[in-house]
Amino acid sequence: MRLMLPVLLTSLMICSAATMAKDEADAAKPLFNGKDFAGWHSVAKKGDPEKGEGQTELVKARFKVVDGVIVVDGKTKGDVVLTTNDELTGDLTIRFDYLAGPTCNNDLYFRGTKFDIKAKDIANLKAGEWNHFEMVAKGKDVEFRNNGELIKTLKAKANAGTFGLRAEAGAIQYKNLTVTSAK
Repeated sequence: MRLMLPVLLTSLMICSAATMAKDEADAAKPLFNGKDFAGWHSVAKKGDPEKGEGQTELVKARFKVVDGVIVVDGKTKGDVVLTTNDELTGDLTIRFDYLAGPTCNNDLYFRGTKFDIKAKDIANLKAGEWNHFEMVAKGKDVEFRNNGELIKTLKAKANAGTFGLRAEAGAIQYKNLTVTSAK
């Protein structure tokens, strides 16, 4: 009987952790469907915005959907932002995986904050590998985490806003973009 109690407790802990992970995954809402830019649009300094519905390329192929991944072509020129159509409100977490090219200098925009994705600004960036990124909005604070490590915290200028991916310089790819609202 004494041997059964530790086994039972361990089993309960594993089941509880699995249930919490499943609940969090169930609560995550995809920001990108992996097929086209539905729910997104471009914002360019020059030219009219392009709506993403049904489109697999935007802004002269600066942004492309390839095999379920958003690809920013580093050879195509143009400083442009791809942004969600909907504003994201409340406390939440945006998660995604990215693969930065060697000369990547691209940005994330959210609630009036800007975060640069470039090797010199992200000490734990794994060159040539997929990295995991999180933006955690709590009240007016937005935390930026790369591969589980806090990189910086900035004060948001608004309580709501769209999420934007800026193509500035170099290649980068994004996948598994989700948002989870805090409970």
